[in-house]
Amino acid sequence: MIRYNVLFQPEAEANLDEIFEYTVWKYGNAKALFIIQKLVASAKKLSFMPRKFRRVDTNTNREIRCCVEGKYRIFYEVYGDMVRILRIHHTSRSERRFNI
Repeated sequence: MIRYNVLFQPEAEANLDEIFEYTVWKYGNAKALFIIQKLVASAKKLSFMPRKFRRVDTNTNREIRCCVEGKYRIFYEVYGDMVRILRIHHTSRSERRFNI
């Protein structure tokens, strides 16, 4: 079985920071850490079988896919032996709003 390298792009890292800040404000530090840990763990699991999740229609030749962890969507690109984590957003936000 092929193992892919998972790389967080700067936009995804910024998304994690925003999610953390909002969650600390709303629910406290412990809950925020828990959510961030779950999101990072889910993204890292994409190192095995990243193509099992749906492909997102971006009108490009890029292989952009999306998985869901809790109330968040993780958008990523399978490129060679890499999985690039592109964005992480709450499911209440429209995926069409983001340039992926």
